[in-house]
Amino acid sequence: MKIVHWNISKESHPMYALRKHEDKLFRHIKELRPDWDIERIWRKEGKILGSTVFSWFFYKSNKADIAHATSQTVAPAVYFSKPKKFIVTVHDLAPLVYPSEITDVSMKIQFMLTPKALRKADRLIAISEFTKKELIRLVGIDEDKISVIHQGVDHAKYTPMDKIKSILKQAGLKERETKKDTHE
Repeated sequence: MKIVHWNISKESHPMYALRKHEDKLFRHIKELRPDWDIERIWRKEGKILGSTVFSWFFYKSNKADIAHATSQTVAPAVYFSKPKKFIVTVHDLAPLVYPSEITDVSMKIQFMLTPKALRKADRLIAISEFTKKELIRLVGIDEDKISVIHQGVDHAKYTPMDKIKSILKQAGLKERETKKDTHE
């Protein structure tokens, strides 16, 4: 199996949420399936070639069985590269709901072309049930084509309850009882 990830991130991007998601996804698939050939294509560096719209020309299928656009804004690359199977992860459709908020020409082009590109996908991954509903409502995607896969949390790094309990105790405040607490 050969998979190519079309990343929205540039290699020079800091480890913000989407870059971290792309890196962990790539790494974990390689670990889980070492027999698969997995490749990633980063967005180009630079202001012009690195813009999302120009980057679409550089995403290639490279004879992969599956091309996975890791963000919906990469999906229009499908117009320039014809993968055997095409999967897109959809994080956000706000520009389709609030088009008047988009002032950047590049973003306007992205979201003019994104809905049709999403309809070309063989499978869509929505990060939430809400995103799935928005894909159905705004883009007209068949519900059976969408899988909801929630983004993960690194529990080794994010354990806020311990910190919250300590802060509340220092401030002399009581903890609020949650449903989870009452069932334990």
